[in-house]
Amino acid sequence: MFAGTDDKGQPWEYPAISKLSDAEFDYIDGRLGDTTNSILKARYAHILWESQRRHKKYAEIAVDAYMKLVDLYEQKDKSDPQAHNGRYVLTSIEQASSIAFNINYRIADIRSEISRLVKEFNFKSSSAFVMRARLIRYMLESKAKFPIECFIGFPKVCLSLGQRLFNENKFHNAIDVFQAGYCQFFCVKYS
Repeated sequence: MFAGTDDKGQPWEYPAISKLSDAEFDYIDGRLGDTTNSILKARYAHILWESQRRHKKYAEIAVDAYMKLVDLYEQKDKSDPQAHNGRYVLTSIEQASSIAFNINYRIADIRSEISRLVKEFNFKSSSAFVMRARLIRYMLESKAKFPIECFIGFPKVCLSLGQRLFNENKFHNAIDVFQAGYCQFFCVKYS
C-alpha cells in the first residue's frame, strides 16, 4: 500500500481504498475467502481492514498471513542471500506488528519474532544490517510495546554485526550498529 503526492502536489494512494465500490469490496472479500496464497491473503485482508468494512477478523487474517510471509521470505533469503528477500521479511513483520498492536492480537508472537529476527536473521544476507537496524530502532522508539526482556542479547548481536561491517569497510553502518548496541545495553542495564 502506497500513498503520496504527485508532481502537482495532489494526493494519491494505491490501492485507492476510498474510491472502491461495494461491489469491489465484495470481490476482494470473496477472493480473500478463496485464496490460500499468503501474499494475496495478507493484501486482501489488509485492504479490507483499512476500508470502511474494517473488522477485527480482517486484521487477524492479515497478521496471520504476514507472519507466514516472514517465514516464507526468510527461507528464500537463506537460499539466495543477495536477492534482497530480507526487505520482504522486514516489510511483512512491520505490517504484522502494526496491525497486531492496534488490535492487541498475537502480541507475544510479534515480540518474539522481532527479537528472533534481530538475533538470528541470516548474517550473510544483503539485508542483514538494514533488518537489524530498522527493527532495533522500531523497538527503541516503541519501548512501551517491548518490555526489557525483548532486548536481551541485542548488544552482543550489535557488536558482532558492527565488527563484521567494520571489517568490510562499511564504517557508517558499523557506527550505527555500535550505537544501537550501546543504546540497548544502556536500556537493559539501567531501566
